[in-house]
Amino acid sequence: MEARVLERCSPLYPGKKEILTFDPFRYPDNIAQCGMIIRITDVTEKRKIEAQLVRANRMTGLANLSAGIAHEIRNPLSSISLFTDLLLDSDRFDMVPQAVEILGDIKENALRISLIIKQILDFARGSGEKKQLSNLNAILVETLEFWYQRIKINRIQLEFYPVPGLPKVYVDPMQIVHVLNNLILNAIESMEEGGGLCVSTSLAKSSVISGREVVAIHISDTGSGISLEDMDKIFDPFFTTKMTGAGLGLSISYKIIEEHGGIISVESDPGNGAIFTVELPVYRGNCSCKDPDVPR
Repeated sequence: MEARVLERCSPLYPGKKEILTFDPFRYPDNIAQCGMIIRITDVTEKRKIEAQLVRANRMTGLANLSAGIAHEIRNPLSSISLFTDLLLDSDRFDMVPQAVEILGDIKENALRISLIIKQILDFARGSGEKKQLSNLNAILVETLEFWYQRIKINRIQLEFYPVPGLPKVYVDPMQIVHVLNNLILNAIESMEEGGGLCVSTSLAKSSVISGREVVAIHISDTGSGISLEDMDKIFDPFFTTKMTGAGLGLSISYKIIEEHGGIISVESDPGNGAIFTVELPVYRGNCSCKDPDVPR
């Protein structure tokens, strides 16, 4: 008999990955008798890290390709916008109302394409970081205040549970706000008939790097959820289930958090909402910023 190795999902602990190693042996004093040693190894953390590395490599390749395509589109698009503006100049050209309307549609769609190109380039090169020691609870308060009226109009019940006294994180506040805005907007749009939005924070251990302490933001909704076949693709560039949009919101958010040393993960029960979790490492070292709370 030969040794065998199998990988499986744990039947006792959902979400855990295990490797089963079967090592057969014979008793030296009785070769007719044999036995087997079965070893079970938890490889959940290892598989998570491998998945993160695969996704990072895929995103790097897509970012480089996207940047090249975006640059090639930008030049002819600028010419289209320029010529449209010239034709809409009533001092130069006389246009019937129908022509003005068509040119207006062309200009509007050119602007939309220009915004998509900007998103692609932001995804490819990343935005300039201006990191500082920040309180995530305070950032969340300001962000939720911005969305309050939209949440109310959409008949959504908001619950906010910030854990007091959280340690600070070293981040670019504007980039974190960008991520939060995207996650909250996605949650709102998933609840067309109203529902519940719960935002909370916690101090936890990293779900990927053993022993690392993180501040986690949890954003859960009672919307339509994410189908099982889409779960592995939602952070991929240009993937979207919406009728509009370029499918870059979650990709850019993922890249921003990754560049801050954190991760975004998602859990979903299709038809019963989703929970997005953002993990950012707790600041424990020195930095060059001028925040008076930085230990010297």
